[in-house]
Amino acid sequence: MQRRVWLAVVCAVALMGRLSETQAQNVIPLPPIHIRDQPFTEAQRLRETSTFATVIDTTEATSRVDSVSDLLSESVGVQVRSFGGLGAFSTVSIRGATPNQVEFYLDNVLLNTANTSLVDAETVPLDNVERIEIYRGFAPLQLGAGSIGGAINLVTRQVAGETINRTSVSYGSYNTQRLTLYRSQA
Repeated sequence: MQRRVWLAVVCAVALMGRLSETQAQNVIPLPPIHIRDQPFTEAQRLRETSTFATVIDTTEATSRVDSVSDLLSESVGVQVRSFGGLGAFSTVSIRGATPNQVEFYLDNVLLNTANTSLVDAETVPLDNVERIEIYRGFAPLQLGAGSIGGAINLVTRQVAGETINRTSVSYGSYNTQRLTLYRSQA
């Protein structure tokens, strides 16, 4: 009995050696694959998402008396409801969804509260926002896949290498005035 087992093992090892020689003859060399470690640009990232996206540049808006909700109300499919005058609580809905179904992000960090899921669009200062990304429908994966009614991502300005001090004074209708002091440093 022991001899038969030993014979079976020897045959199996010999057969494995022949199979590996046959497999070595059938190997097809492939060209090398080069991987780049450069991140997507903002335009490439927006193109890669499966949702409809709009980007609002806020460089001109800081010279006027505008807020985040004012800029959002100018976008197609976005409804802003303000509960009072300038600077009052305002909610945002996209394509008829309720304001609870729209997720707000600040640099990809969720701002919605757990108890009401509402975000006051007036609380974010526009002077520090570089651009506003509006996603209609489902949000891209980097923001999370939990939004039913769309997502709004507020991207802040990058910190410059040197210290930047900026002062602006704005005047609007109904005697509206605004003084903004902005400082950025590494």
